[in-house]
Amino acid sequence: MTIPGIPPIHETLVGRLTVDLRPVPRLLPPSARLASWLVLALGILAVAATGGLRQKVTDLCRKHGITEHTETMTARSGRSSPSNSGASNTSATAPEPRCSSSPLSSYTMTIRCRRSMGSATCSSTSTSGWPGFLGARRALGDVLCLGERSELRAEARTRTPGGQPSPPRASRPPEPLVIRVKGAAGLVGSPSLQAEDVLSARAGIAEVRWALLGAAPRRALRGALQGLLEKGAVLRACRVQRAKLKPGRKLTVHYDAWVRSSGTDSKRSVVAIWDRGEGGIRLDAHGAALEAEAVAAGLAAPFRGLFARLPGWNVSVLVSPLDPRFPQLIRLSDPRHVAAMLAGPRSQTSSVRYRITTIRYRPGERHVLRYEPSGAPGAPTRAVFAKLSRREADVGGAFDVATRLADRLEASGEGTRALRPLAAFAEDGVILFPEVAGRPLSELLRCRQDGLIWYLRRAGRALRALHAAPASLTSALGGRDFATEVEAVRRASEHICALVPRTGAAITGTLERARSVYDRLPPEAPTFIHGDFKADHLWVSGGGLTVLDFGSCAIGDPALDVGKFLADLRWWSALSGRGSASMRRAFLESYGTEGLLRVRVYEALFLVMFAAHRMPLYHPAWAERTASLVRRAWALLAELP
Repeated sequence: MTIPGIPPIHETLVGRLTVDLRPVPRLLPPSARLASWLVLALGILAVAATGGLRQKVTDLCRKHGITEHTETMTARSGRSSPSNSGASNTSATAPEPRCSSSPLSSYTMTIRCRRSMGSATCSSTSTSGWPGFLGARRALGDVLCLGERSELRAEARTRTPGGQPSPPRASRPPEPLVIRVKGAAGLVGSPSLQAEDVLSARAGIAEVRWALLGAAPRRALRGALQGLLEKGAVLRACRVQRAKLKPGRKLTVHYDAWVRSSGTDSKRSVVAIWDRGEGGIRLDAHGAALEAEAVAAGLAAPFRGLFARLPGWNVSVLVSPLDPRFPQLIRLSDPRHVAAMLAGPRSQTSSVRYRITTIRYRPGERHVLRYEPSGAPGAPTRAVFAKLSRREADVGGAFDVATRLADRLEASGEGTRALRPLAAFAEDGVILFPEVAGRPLSELLRCRQDGLIWYLRRAGRALRALHAAPASLTSALGGRDFATEVEAVRRASEHICALVPRTGAAITGTLERARSVYDRLPPEAPTFIHGDFKADHLWVSGGGLTVLDFGSCAIGDPALDVGKFLADLRWWSALSGRGSASMRRAFLESYGTEGLLRVRVYEALFLVMFAAHRMPLYHPAWAERTASLVRRAWALLAELP
């Protein structure tokens, strides 16, 4: 409204304010703004993936137990990565790969998740940083997935007389990372400079793990194995099962190799031995003749050779059943020889066919084979296990001792028996044992199932009966004393002292403390001792207990057996997440409580031995877990006067 005589102030101000205004450009619509933000975010993620995702995935795969190396993550990056016909290989149905088995024009890779190998029978909780191991496998601890734990439980139900696992009858093979490569035979290439460092004086855990899990060594190994295979056969997977280091001398690595040939998958035991070049394994005329014999008999298939030397790497590769120090292993892996050998002990015709499986392949040391009869009418239904010893071993004497011990336990009336051997063949250095029904006590300890205390009491009474064996039974046995055991622990822990000097110093102090304490304690008269009394060698079946593996029996301090079993209880109790006080008390009450101070010393000694033998070098927390066991051993000795 305009008042006469007064200028229109409002209109004037508005006019002045709008004189310099310019048109305001329109903003982008919301959808366009959102799209631009998404593009920016994706760009940032792409940069991050290029810079660090590959290494992160590699670390995660190693952390969770995928043993195939996963460094080559791009499909076309241009970087390479590497039925039983009577032989000692296991035929099984392996998982179908997602990629074609034919040669590819470029490198491809398929990452597969492991499937459950059977229904889980228990769940376990790892405490105090302990690994989740099961039985003799000792592989990857608490990083095992549920499927692998089920697989290991299935293996534990069909173990050998020596407590060794045998392949489950109706299980599928593990599904690790599967890498397919073109031209595998040319992947050996030039070794890294680290190859010379693995056994050098400055070698540490990093160099050893590089040899076990590094990309270059694995490519070289896969290339060598592929070169040994027949035409058309493909190496599908190669998994580390065991590693043993002798510092400055050699590194022995055991693998399970999965091979596909003619549409069938089979598993073969392989050993790679790193040496310093001089004095390494070479295939002489004798070894070459054994290899030719195995190939001619069809025992090598699908391999056309069983030995390879990796030039420049100082690595020798042996494939079962080749072992120049055990020439009898070839014929003991021949179904025709096995059928004739078993015809007498089993009162059957030699026409029965056997499927032969390698359970333990330790070139130069020992071997265990499993003979499973065919399902033909009239054929035996139970498998037989063959334990091979060196030719100088007294196979006949060991057979006699095991038989007499079985008689003694049966006569005790305690419901516990010893596994009775079937036969012994001195010319082959082999003892045959029947398959054992049931499952090992170690599985019950891990799962903490009902009735455990009852079995532990029975185990205590069985050990007391063995220690009371008459002199006539033990006259042919050798002796074991405390000094011998200390020296054995020292040798077994050499790699710990070399790789982790601080823990090595603790081991040295623990052994010195053990010697000092033991020498002050009153001795006990030597008796028969089992020598390897542990939960893996006690099998539960039909309400009874069966004692296995008398290969280490001797004359010695009975505290050795008691101390080792208590250390074993402590190991399995830690894995189950519960204390062992009630179990230890039940075992000791049934065995007897005399000599407990000497038992404590042996218990500490075997805890150190477990740190050396049961902790795999490739476990991510190997150093920490090993140090924890050694500290526990020292604490036990510190409680003694």
